[in-house]
Amino acid sequence: MSTVLIIFMMVAIGAVIGGVTNSLAIKMLFRPYHARYIGKFKLPFTPGLIPKRKDELAKQLGKMVVEHLITEEGLRKKLVNQDFQTQVEIWLEKEVNKLLVSDNTLRSVAAQFDFILDEVEIKRVLQEKAKGYYDNWMKDNATKLVGEIIDENVQRRLVSYFPMVAEVLQQRGVNYLGSEGATSKMEELVDSYFTEKGFFGNMFASVMGGRTIIDKIQPILTNYVDSQDMKQELEKLLQQEWEFLLEKPIKEVEVIIGKDTVETLIGYTIDQYAPVDNIIDQPFKVWFGSINHLIEQIVTGASTQLMQAANKRIGKLISGLGLEQIVENEVQAFPLERVEQLVLNISRREFKLITYLGALLGGLIGLIQGIIVVLVG
Repeated sequence: MSTVLIIFMMVAIGAVIGGVTNSLAIKMLFRPYHARYIGKFKLPFTPGLIPKRKDELAKQLGKMVVEHLITEEGLRKKLVNQDFQTQVEIWLEKEVNKLLVSDNTLRSVAAQFDFILDEVEIKRVLQEKAKGYYDNWMKDNATKLVGEIIDENVQRRLVSYFPMVAEVLQQRGVNYLGSEGATSKMEELVDSYFTEKGFFGNMFASVMGGRTIIDKIQPILTNYVDSQDMKQELEKLLQQEWEFLLEKPIKEVEVIIGKDTVETLIGYTIDQYAPVDNIIDQPFKVWFGSINHLIEQIVTGASTQLMQAANKRIGKLISGLGLEQIVENEVQAFPLERVEQLVLNISRREFKLITYLGALLGGLIGLIQGIIVVLVG
């Protein structure tokens, strides 16, 4: 066999061995995906390196993400970056501006998330919350006096209304005394009084007549109720009752009124006056139409406050999210076929170069071996 042929064969064999060996090594990074057995004997190098170390790889990737990629310090730098803050502010303004001119309502937005807003249920929840707030407030303030609870400015304002209240009560009294209902009631009372007095009472009543007596005393009562003296007495009575109320503990006032009455009043007030329908069916543009400028200023300040709040709590946020565990779980759940395809798509050219390099090195080794064989032979 000629010297050139020997050297050529040695080079070819070395190149094939080097290329095939490197190609096989690359394949063994991923293949086989699972262990292979002959009987009970597990074949060595199965499964491949990455499948075998998948759990460890997942843990290491989780640590790498938290410790080197998405770090607290890195996120803090991003949050204080002026360009990032400007982008957040622009985004917030854009989203708010969409809201300000939107025909959407709370009901329609909720429906997009398959959530039905029920007015009756909302009012029921508000009633429960209000009653719960009242119970908690009573626990904290039951032993306090009414005068300690009501602010002094509020007390003075309420007292200033007493003359008006007295005037209203006085006018109501006058109107009632002059009504046919009051006349009939007084006549009934007079007749009942004389009837209870026996024979002489009946005789007096038959002579005088209940209506006659009422015609005499009704104008007197009406004039007195309409007098300035009566108004002053009403004001005095209101002031006395008010001062008496201020000295009572809250729990005693609740006993006088009745807890059931208070809760019924709370429920009735919310049921009749809480504008739930208007709130959930009113378009956002109607809500905010008159305060657009104010909302834009709020958004500008809110973006800054948002960044500052996030910057202070970023450590707890990362810890609470559990990024390390999330990455670990995702990597463990990722199909090995996809991992292989992903790596090959990224590094296919480099792997080919490694295969060619193995063939080149194998060929060089074969060349050296061939030269040695020729020289020795």
